[in-house]
Amino acid sequence: MFPFLFNYYSSDRSLALLTKLSKIPLIGRFFKKLFVNHFIFIYDSSTSLIGIIDETKHYLDEVNIPEHIVQKVYAELEFDRKEAQSYLNKMEDQFIEIIRFITTKRHALKILNQQRTLLAERHQRGELESTEYDQLVQILDKRVQNLHQLVKISWEPPTFSNIISSFPLFNLLTSEQTNKLIKTSTQQVFNVGEPLFTEGKKVEAIYLLL
Repeated sequence: MFPFLFNYYSSDRSLALLTKLSKIPLIGRFFKKLFVNHFIFIYDSSTSLIGIIDETKHYLDEVNIPEHIVQKVYAELEFDRKEAQSYLNKMEDQFIEIIRFITTKRHALKILNQQRTLLAERHQRGELESTEYDQLVQILDKRVQNLHQLVKISWEPPTFSNIISSFPLFNLLTSEQTNKLIKTSTQQVFNVGEPLFTEGKKVEAIYLLL
């Protein structure tokens, strides 16, 4: 299940494409929002998957099915969990600002839901009139709705200039040399298993693996 999710929605090729489109003038803002929503969907799906797997593994011993089937299911679940966790670790390294936004939003939603539960309990105990309770619930529902629509993140697509500045190899270059390098560089996306170079072949380029 997770390999399909990962390959279809979160491949390096699709993320690279959305990042590139985010830099285009005028329409880049739309693709930036699309990238963030795309990322949030994958992040939420991955964390939910890990939670479901952990719950499923917890109840496997209580299910009355043959041991060899339990072990097979357990192995598949463990594989998917490791793949999901590996993906999350990778994304947390690359997109820390988006991760902060997601976690902040989750905490805010949790607080709003707790407030709603508290209001319901007070209403049941007769501490709140129905009219007042309905008004407060509407306010909370509006805040939840606004929170779901909020996509305000300081994240910006990385530029090639930002990337090469993090490599010590290029720190000694002048501004003119750096600009020339940027202008003559190209971005390539390689498939899994595709060779970058062949031993004995004439060197024609330098690759920076990102």
